[in-house]
Amino acid sequence: MSQEPYDILLKFLITGEESSGKSCLLDQFIEKKFEARYAFTITVNVGSKIVQTDWTDGKTTKLQIWDISGRQNFQVITGDYYKDSVGALLVFDITNRRTFDALWKWLDQARSLMNPHAVILLVGNKKDLENEREVSILEAEQYARENELIYLETSAKSGENVEEAFLLCCEQVVNKIKTGELKNTIRVPPSITKIPKKNHASVGLLNAKVNCQNNCEVSTDESLITFNEVGTQETRIKKIVCEVIKKEIASLYEKLSSLEKKIEDFYIIKARIDETDERL
Repeated sequence: MSQEPYDILLKFLITGEESSGKSCLLDQFIEKKFEARYAFTITVNVGSKIVQTDWTDGKTTKLQIWDISGRQNFQVITGDYYKDSVGALLVFDITNRRTFDALWKWLDQARSLMNPHAVILLVGNKKDLENEREVSILEAEQYARENELIYLETSAKSGENVEEAFLLCCEQVVNKIKTGELKNTIRVPPSITKIPKKNHASVGLLNAKVNCQNNCEVSTDESLITFNEVGTQETRIKKIVCEVIKKEIASLYEKLSSLEKKIEDFYIIKARIDETDERL
């Protein structure tokens, strides 16, 4: 089955601290749905969508979007995913100040690994939880001005401004490509074949999934960053994920042992107190 043709392929990233709702933004943009996620993303989620707009001179643009894990443990492999990216959504949760305070880390990473002329859009997510807001609009706008970013607030749950965020970033990228300020290094291959599977493919260990949502392609064209790039990193990802999980399990056992010791000490002390009370 041939897929819908397109003229321009642009690689975007979604980056930011974990629990910011990055994966939910991707789901909302690609599939117009919202599912509350309680499991963090391991490594990366990949999705793509064809968009048609007036400002691309009648050309069809396909956005290939990489949702990068926000967990520090997996930062050793995320640098590979910045290659050839021309746009990024830097996401924080307006109800969680920790995600806002950590923006500098993700912004520094993006600017050090991406094209210096790439477009970065600052996104304050979870706008539907206004009553729980911890980061004011003024504060976020000031941060955006100081770092020369565009700021927009979204709700992955209601869908408010989600499509607008991606399209605004895309518009800025296309304008820079037209003027020659930004070069898109990904070219569209003459032929592409869809993966003959359902909506996602899994890579990694246990729940370590790399989701390829909608329109994932397999291509022998090395200049195209497609699902093959994820596949070629499968062995490396498995090893790293395995080591990370081992370390986290070891850490949990250590914490559990410490907790058991505290509980044991508690009951010993309680027994002594009860014994003293009986004597009195």
